[in-house]
Amino acid sequence: MSAPEYPWPWSVDRPDRILGLFAHPDDEVFCCGGLMAQHSATGAATAVLSLTRGEAGQIRDASLATRRTLGARRRAELEAAAGALGVGHVWCLDHADGTLDRIDRDALVADALGIAESFGPDVIISFGPDGGYGHPDHVTVSEVAA
Repeated sequence: MSAPEYPWPWSVDRPDRILGLFAHPDDEVFCCGGLMAQHSATGAATAVLSLTRGEAGQIRDASLATRRTLGARRRAELEAAAGALGVGHVWCLDHADGTLDRIDRDALVADALGIAESFGPDVIISFGPDGGYGHPDHVTVSEVAA
């Protein structure tokens, strides 16, 4: 599969495009929320891709979600956060939360690449090699982004 063609050098007629690639809904907020909001406000096309729905996360308030509903709740929160940040596009895949380090890397890369190619980012933002604090899903996403 070849890369999509975009104007080069970048045209002033084409806004900058920034993609955040993360493991879970909420990673975008603590990792680069301010950056995404700033660039969205100046006309950049912004997007967030979460490889999981975050269904294995903690439930600190049982009135907000159950183990069965947590993934849908966190996906809705991702969409709400994206709206608040001015992020124009959101994708939330269904890979199992807490298992990214055990999923075939080529499959994860193919999923991320397919979305990245359709969006055509100039920049992809993700975690560094340590995943921020060693979280296995974050480390895996860092490897996928690389």
